[in-house]
Amino acid sequence: MVEPGVVWLFDDWQLAPMPMFVAFRPHRHVSARLRVFIEWVAALMAAQSPGVDRSHEVKGASRTPSE
Repeated sequence: MVEPGVVWLFDDWQLAPMPMFVAFRPHRHVSARLRVFIEWVAALMAAQSPGVDRSHEVKGASRTPSE
């Protein structure tokens, strides 16, 4: 969405892709607000970068500090 009067200065410029991690402890209560934020960020990132390889993601996996 662009507000009236907003002028794009760098139409052809984009930030370089960068990793983003959202982490929380498994078996801990995650508030509805945090859950909605995590889902929103994931959907936003998926829409902005549909060609990104996400094959390393493991849904629901937990890792120990030694891994």
